[in-house]
Amino acid sequence: MKLSKLPPTTLTRLLEEMVTKGLINEAGFGRSSGGRPPVMYKATANAAYIVGIDISRRQTKVVLVDMAFRVVAQKVFGLTIEQQPAAAISAMKNVIQELMQECNIHADHLLGIGIGAVGPLNREEGVILTSRSQSTDSWNRIEIIRELQKDFPLDIIVENGANTAALAEYKRNTISNENLLYCISGIGLRCGIITNGHLMQNRTGNISSQGHMVIDPKGKKCSCGKRGCWVAYTSLVSLLDETRRIKEMKTDYGYSDFLNSLKEQDPAAEQAVQESVLYFGIGLSNMINMFHPKSVIMNGPIFDAYPEYFDEVVRSTKEHLTLFDDSEVHFSRGGLKEEAVSVGAAQLLFDSYFVQPA
Repeated sequence: MKLSKLPPTTLTRLLEEMVTKGLINEAGFGRSSGGRPPVMYKATANAAYIVGIDISRRQTKVVLVDMAFRVVAQKVFGLTIEQQPAAAISAMKNVIQELMQECNIHADHLLGIGIGAVGPLNREEGVILTSRSQSTDSWNRIEIIRELQKDFPLDIIVENGANTAALAEYKRNTISNENLLYCISGIGLRCGIITNGHLMQNRTGNISSQGHMVIDPKGKKCSCGKRGCWVAYTSLVSLLDETRRIKEMKTDYGYSDFLNSLKEQDPAAEQAVQESVLYFGIGLSNMINMFHPKSVIMNGPIFDAYPEYFDEVVRSTKEHLTLFDDSEVHFSRGGLKEEAVSVGAAQLLFDSYFVQPA
């Protein structure tokens, strides 16, 4: 009543209508303030569905979630150097149709599509702005929302994937208004931030720039042209290059080879990763010292392939923290893991229905 300004009789009638239509259902009682306890409601899980899409540099994941934000179906396909944006978008459309058919979901029951992508982005226009965010130079000013709406005339929203991952984990299990830092380390390095219960959004959606925080001004040359960037020591690209150097190998040793080497405990790959621990901890401690998150979540293919990496990065981070009590920071891999970006994108789409127009 406070939010809608509706009188009790009108609100009760609307709630009853929504229950009859199967959109919501009763979920117990709230705390009484002196009179009868208020009836609580929640969305019926199968009343509607949302598509969540995670567009990273190496692959695309498409999920279908219900109103409890449970993944009911999903599919992943790779992005290659040769793949053009039109082909990738066509594949997304096909996968959405396949998942809907697989789950017997009619288009009328689809609320919209949420996209978590690598920035920089133009959120308002729904555009992926620059080719640096993908494996191929053709990914430049891609009107992702307009292209998807040709086949799916629905509400579609796009946000940086690290932000949607942070939102998903925040909604899942954190205390209201708690600060959270979500770090995705892959081909690049991105950090999504929740502060005072709100998603921190910069102007361009390019939070990969956080990886270009300088931690050693006389250090390694970075792809951006500067020296000593955080990402120059911690990214999948830098660790692959270092492993090639140790092994004295040519370019026929790629990302998959490196990750498989880590899983098989190859000494050269392990050495490269071990050398990155110090720098990862320095960069992450800087982020924590700036934003004071209560929860810090780290994910990415290196953490998956080399489980010891997480504990070693946490140790290095704590050594460089200047907080009075580092025990106040909770480190984890999160609960949603590789589904966080896509589920968070769906969550953001859902939340957009409740944003009051300016």
